Amino acid sequence: LFEEINETLNNYGVNAETGKTWTDYLDTDALLPYFWVNELANNPDTWRYSSTYFSLTEGSSLLYAGPVWDFDLAYLQRSTDTDGFSTGAQTLTQTARDWGYLLYCIPEFQTLARDYYTREVAPTVQNILLGDVDAHGVWLHSLTWYLQEEAASRRMNDVLWNPVSIFGSVVTSTYEENFEALRAFLADRTDWLTQEVTAWPGDASAEEITLRITAPYANAADG
Repeated sequence: LFEEINETLNNYGVNAETGKTWTDYLDTDALLPYFWVNELANNPDTWRYSSTYFSLTEGSSLLYAGPVWDFDLAYLQRSTDTDGFSTGAQTLTQTARDWGYLLYCIPEFQTLARDYYTREVAPTVQNILLGDVDAHGVWLHSLTWYLQEEAASRRMNDVLWNPVSIFGSVVTSTYEENFEALRAFLADRTDWLTQEVTAWPGDASAEEITLRITAPYANAADG
C-alpha cells in the first residue's frame, strides 16, 4: 500500500498503473490539519526523519494522518543548520522527494491546503493564539492565557530546572524570554505563510500562450 501511495505522489497524484488518485489513499479531512500543524511549527521530523504516523482501519485502504508527534526540533529555535534544518521562519519545511514536498506538487492538494490555511489556520493563530488573555476558541486559548495559567507551576519548575538546549536549539535564560521568542516566531511564520500560500496557483487553469520560434535553416545537401 505504501509503495502504491509513494508511486502515486511521485506521479503528481495519479497512480500510473491503477489510475487511482492520492485522495483514494489519503483521507483529506485528516491530512490537511496534520499537514498544517507541522508546517506551521516548521517541524523537520515530519515526513523526512521520524514521527510521521498514519492509521489504517481494518479492511480499508484509506490512510488517516496522525497523531502529530515529536516537536523537539520544531518552531525553528535553532542556532545552526548542521543537520540540514532550515533556520528561519520564512521557509517551507519539506524537502525534495519527501511526501510533504510531493503533496505540494499536486495542484488539487495546493488548492485544498490553501483554502484550509486561509479558513482555519491563519485565523486561529492571529485571532486566538496571538490574541489577548481573553481570546479563545472551542478548545484553544491564547498563548498569553497559557502563560498566566501555568505561572505557579512554572515557578516551582524553575526551582528544580533551568531551560536547557536540545539539539542545538536556542534557549534563553528565562521562561518569559523563551515565551516571547515562540510568540515572535508564530507571528513571523504566519505573516510569511499567508503571503506564500496566497501565491500558490493550485488547480487554476494554465494560461494559454502562443510561441513562435524562428531559427536559421541550411540544407545539408548544399554544404
